[in-house]
Amino acid sequence: LEVFFIGLLGVSLASTICMWIVDCATTGYINMSISEREKFDSDRRRAEEAERRRRLTSYTLMRPRTTTSLRNRYLSRVGAGLPSHLGHGALVTKSLKNH
Repeated sequence: LEVFFIGLLGVSLASTICMWIVDCATTGYINMSISEREKFDSDRRRAEEAERRRRLTSYTLMRPRTTTSLRNRYLSRVGAGLPSHLGHGALVTKSLKNH
């Protein structure tokens, strides 16, 4: 029974050392003081808010399709060969037909 508890103490010591090493290798959040954590959290929240704002304002409108691209896409879907003057000829593949 004593050996079991000594083994548990060894496992807990090893896991504590592993957590400390991982924390030091990443952000160091566990070893920060309260004021450092609050500053770190506020900076992180500010960065996330800026990223969210940037994502919301940087949308791009979809370009409307031209009549030619719609026609060519329809012909490809139904399996008809595109006219040779468009440079594609009968280049419709099986993978395009199945979509």
